[in-house]
Amino acid sequence: MVSTTKYVLEDIPVVLAKANQALDTLDKYRTRLDQVSTRLTRWSSRAGRCCMTWLTVMQRSELVTRMAVEIER
Repeated sequence: MVSTTKYVLEDIPVVLAKANQALDTLDKYRTRLDQVSTRLTRWSSRAGRCCMTWLTVMQRSELVTRMAVEIER
C-alpha cells in the first residue's frame, strides 16, 4: 500500500532558529542539573536536604532527557 501522506517543511531559517532555541534550553537545563548534582554530593550527609535535592536532580534530569529527545526529532 502506497502512503499518500504529505509533509509541509518549514523554511530553513525557522528550523535553525527552533533548533538553536532548543539547544540553548538544553544547555540551561544541563547547567542546572549539574548544579543540583553538585549540591547533592555536598549535602549527602544531611538527610533532610539530601532527599529534596535528590528529587530536584531527578526533575532536572527528566527535563534534560525530554529536551534531548525533542532536539533529536
